[in-house]
Amino acid sequence: GSITHYEWDFDYKGSGFTVAATGPTPTHTYADGPATHTVALRVSDDKGATSLVAALVSVENLLPVVQAGGPYSGLNGQSITLSGVAVDPAAADQSSLIYEWDLGDGSQASGPVIDHTYTMAGTYLARLTVTDKDGGQQSATAMVTITTPNQLPRAVISGPASARTNEPVIFSGVGSNDPDGTIVDYAWKIGADLATGPEVTTGFSAAGSYLIVLTVVDDGGLTDTAQHVIEVSDGDSVPPVDIPENLPPQ
Repeated sequence: GSITHYEWDFDYKGSGFTVAATGPTPTHTYADGPATHTVALRVSDDKGATSLVAALVSVENLLPVVQAGGPYSGLNGQSITLSGVAVDPAAADQSSLIYEWDLGDGSQASGPVIDHTYTMAGTYLARLTVTDKDGGQQSATAMVTITTPNQLPRAVISGPASARTNEPVIFSGVGSNDPDGTIVDYAWKIGADLATGPEVTTGFSAAGSYLIVLTVVDDGGLTDTAQHVIEVSDGDSVPPVDIPENLPPQ
């Protein structure tokens, strides 16, 4: 005779055969493991006779798919946020996923989204490991670049403390400095006048006390200001001469 019917039960319990598929070569997808199922095949021939055979199928646990996000960047001493995502093939495992971070600086943290403060500038490799309820683990990494915050420049004025009217006076800001970059702009206020550049030459037409203000800007946009006071006297005046009284006769 010949076989006329193929019937499959992909989760056979030993009785109560449930036909889930027919044909000699069906396909079936099991849910995420780990689990063991019994698959049974029942065949019928052209005479009406039947036969049944069963076999065990082991379904392995599928690992979660993990993303650590990034790349991340921040400043040392300031908190940054790292955000990871994991998807488990089994819906039952999704809500129980465990997130563990190794932040590359000796620190660890737990949870999909964490805040962390790096205390030193540098490049770090952060690793996120996610574990499902069956012990399956998967990891992903992300680069973290930490830099030092821009430091303030320092404005310094060099110049005389006194001068006479109508004589040239030089003020210099070349002693100004920036500890982590360069100074890109020098702005002067000399009395009511404005000037730019690391060094300026000016003069005063009237005696008096004048305030000199220098503002410097570094390549990160930060500023600093210095002040200097110069006393200007009349350049045409003649110092008084003391004449003693009661001079003896000549």
